Amino acid sequence: MEKESKKYEIGFLVRLEEDKGELARILKDRGFSIIDDGEISRIKLAYQIKKENFAFFGYSYFSGDPESVKELDKELKTSPKILRHSIISRPVIMRKIENKTDSDKADLSSGKVYAREVSAAPAITARKITPKTEVLSNEELEKKLEEILK
Repeated sequence: MEKESKKYEIGFLVRLEEDKGELARILKDRGFSIIDDGEISRIKLAYQIKKENFAFFGYSYFSGDPESVKELDKELKTSPKILRHSIISRPVIMRKIENKTDSDKADLSSGKVYAREVSAAPAITARKITPKTEVLSNEELEKKLEEILK
């Protein structure tokens, strides 16, 4: 029986831009396949990490066996070129598709077609909460106060 692979995202800090290759090598050695690489950029650290004030931040998406992630985490912690890293499992979000294709899963009873989409957590939107204000005259206000005080 074939093991099911899971998709992950890793964010990392490295000393030099070339050290990103070290991460790719470790991933491939552990049997993971890289799906996509993000851009790498130099940042100033808020505090020193391994005597470094600056580092290169990057992220990658990869897939592989969930049981191998713990060993990957241990190896990345001991690597001198990787200052910090964080591995997260990517959530699977169902979305409605307008065009029907054979590869999509179809819900025949409702006629809706859904496909699995892997993406980052859904965006949080800010909404303005407006309190309900009821305008009362002084007489009505006094009556309400009397009712409360009884």
